[in-house]
This record gives sequence, structure tokens and C-alpha cells, in this order.
Amino acid sequence: MARSAHAWHQRWPYLLGIGCLWILIVVGPWRRGWIDGSLGSHPRHATVRRLHEHANIDLSEGPLRVGIGEATFTDLAIGRPLAGYGKRCFTPCSEVNDPVGCQVLVLDNSRARVALITFDLLLANRVLVAAVEDALRRRGAYWDREELFFTASHTHSGPAGFAGRALEMLGLGMMDPKLTEQLAGRIAQAIIDAEGRAQPSELAHVSVDVPDTLVRNRTVADDPANRTLDLFSFQTVSDHEPLATLALFSAHATAHHSSDRRISSDYPGVLRRELRKRVGGPVLFASAAVGSMAPGESVSRDKLAEHMGKTLAEAAADALKKSTVSYRHDVSLATVGFEAKLPAPTLKVGASWRLSPLTGGMLVPSDAWVHCLRLGDSILAGTPADYSGVLAQELRHQAKDLEVVVTSFNGDYVGYVLPDSYDDVPKYEAKSVSVLGPTAGSFFQEVVARSVTRLREAKMGTNTAKVAGKASIHHD
Repeated sequence: MARSAHAWHQRWPYLLGIGCLWILIVVGPWRRGWIDGSLGSHPRHATVRRLHEHANIDLSEGPLRVGIGEATFTDLAIGRPLAGYGKRCFTPCSEVNDPVGCQVLVLDNSRARVALITFDLLLANRVLVAAVEDALRRRGAYWDREELFFTASHTHSGPAGFAGRALEMLGLGMMDPKLTEQLAGRIAQAIIDAEGRAQPSELAHVSVDVPDTLVRNRTVADDPANRTLDLFSFQTVSDHEPLATLALFSAHATAHHSSDRRISSDYPGVLRRELRKRVGGPVLFASAAVGSMAPGESVSRDKLAEHMGKTLAEAAADALKKSTVSYRHDVSLATVGFEAKLPAPTLKVGASWRLSPLTGGMLVPSDAWVHCLRLGDSILAGTPADYSGVLAQELRHQAKDLEVVVTSFNGDYVGYVLPDSYDDVPKYEAKSVSVLGPTAGSFFQEVVARSVTRLREAKMGTNTAKVAGKASIHHD
């Protein structure tokens, strides 16, 4: 026994050192420079290779048919926690302020089809997308993943309970399989209904800049906010009557305060209601690039949702009623969707320290879905994040021959994607929920730009288009 005790006294410093080294390697903290840029070109090469698998993009032009499907989630939300604000994501809601639900546009030009799906949820994630795909199959409807274009209103007052990853749990609460199945079933049925109601349609895309009192940059106040309101208007071919309008805007749907426990679609619901009164036909709303974009502060919080929704609806109606709006019946339609290999996760622990990438890898995905939809001369660039409104404007200005509109929450989620220059900003979005390192912004910018290039080159009739050799996706 004495010999055993003596051996232990000799070994314990070594065992302690090994234990500390194990904790350092697996958990951290690591110095900032040990991780940032440590993966070199690996994400770049993997992403380029995956995008090259789309060497043949089937861009088709033909007579457009559009169908609309809708479903309600309000009854599913009653009595459940609301998603969005971490402080209340486990507290049941109190009452209904206004309805929440799902809306679907099925676009078909006889050669290609796409279901554009948006709903009054915080976001679309892999758990919900997989459940929707399963619900469609069980109903005898078969859709490829690239044919399902997801987005969300990003309301912070819709039902919680479908988190799939640790990164999502703070905003979405714990996983509730029954709720997920119910939501997916209603979304799937709305897709089927929309396809069955498709009719000849014409399309126009209009954009208008709204007053800066409606949206602000909450991360860097002196930087610009994305003030562009995009409108995709659909009308019938036979009598040119309004069929549907899709509105996209960048302000977070956080007009309702975190202390407000009522179910609500927030300002997007007001926009839908008011614009339908003014132009007719169902109105859908999708989040554009919401990263760093917060609602304005020109009115009190209790009046903000109504004010924003009505002001946006008025601007939209005025833009759509102008005689210069031009509709087209023959519309090109194509998609490109793929899994991008992500940079190493860098979860911050203070200004200069990070969790180990091994622990980060258990919390943050290593791949993410990128999905772009070509609709006429416009491209909806679906991103798996709260994508920066500043970066979205840069992409728009770069693509001069096409209208590029970035959307958030495409059916996957990796946190916030912000400009590289925001990495050291001591604000919530930059220090807590931007988890892919200091160059995630430039990385995703080039991922999206390459996808846009694919769809642009398809416009030129080069169905075997090659990615431009001068473009690069870097992470260094």
C-alpha cells in the first residue's frame, strides 16, 4: 500500500498536466490567433468543388404559372413558448395579438418549378426542412431539395420548439417532435395546394428605397442600413388582376418588445394586411438580409409594428401602381443549391480568447446550405444566416445586370454573417452570435457571388458554364 501511495505521489503531476492539456485542446480557451485562419484554403477548395458539381445549370424560359397556398399556425402556437428572445423562450405565450402562419408560391414555367416557402417563424432550419420533405413524400408529392426555397418572416413572436442544433436552442427552445411534425404537415399541404392552384401569370420586380426612419444599423450606427424594399408582383394573364405580391425587407421583425408574450407576426403581418387592402391579392413577406438591421425608433415601441407595416405598405402600393412597372409572361427559372464547407468555428470568450474548435465543432455545423433562385432577371440569394444588410447591398451593386436580393434563413442556420470589419465591435451580434471567424463575411460574399455568376452565365446560354478562374473563395 505504501509503495502504491508513493507511486501515485510521483505520477499525479504528470496526470494533472495531461488533464490540463486535454482540457486546453478540447475545450480551450485558445488565443485568437491560434484559430482564426487556421484552416487555410480547405473551405475554399471544398466549396469550389461542390459548386463545380453544378456545371450544367438548366436555365429555362417559358410561360409562367403561379399558385398560392396558405396555412395557419396560430392554434399550434397557443400555450407554447415564443421563439426569438432568449429570456422568454421557455415561457408560454399569454394570448394572440394577430395570426401567424405559412404562405407558399409555386412557380412553374413548364420546364422548371420552385416552391417559395415563407412562414411566421423565427427561421427555417434543417430539422424543419427534413420534416417538410418527409411530409410531402407521405402525401405522395415529390420535390427535390433545390425545388424548395425556404425563408421566414423572422418574427420573434411565433412558436418555438423545433431547434435541431445547440446554436439554435437559445432562440428556438427545446425540440418538440409533435410541434415539428404539425408545422411540417401544414407547410407540406400548403405546397401541394399551391401547385394545384397554379394559373397563367405575369411577373414584375420593383424595388424602392424607404425612409431611414424604418430601419437602422444597430451594430455600427454610422454605417448604412439596407433601406431597399423589394416587391415581386404577380398578376393573371387573362385579365391582369393581382394574383400575389412577395415583399422582402431587411429590418428585424422585433417591433414587439421581448416582454410582450403575445403571438404575433410583428410588422410583416401588418404589411401583408395593409398592402392587400391597397393592391389586392395575397401578400407574402420574406426576410431579406437582416443582419445588423433593426427597426427604426421614430415611434414608441407599442406602436412600432403598425407604423412600420403601414408605412411599408404605402410605399409598396405607390411603387406598384406606377405606369412604368413592366410585367412578363415568359420568365426564366433556375436554381443552384449546394453545401458550402464552412470556416472553423470561433466561439468568443472575451476579446482575445476562443473556445477550442473541437468544442466549437460540436456546437456549430461544418457545412451549410446555400441556395440561389433565378427568377427572370432577378436572383434571390438564400443564405443560412442572419445575413448582413451591408454585405447584401454590396452584392447588389456588384451584379449590375441582375437584381440580386439576399434572403436569410434558407433552411439552414449558422448564426450571423457580418462584414469582416465588424469582428471586434463590442455589440451582441458581433461578439456572441458571429461564430465563423473574422473573415466569414468575405467568405460568404464570394460563395454567393460565385453562385450568382453561375446563374448569370446560364443567362448567356452557356449551360456548361465554368466558374470564372479569377474568382476566389478565401479564408485566411
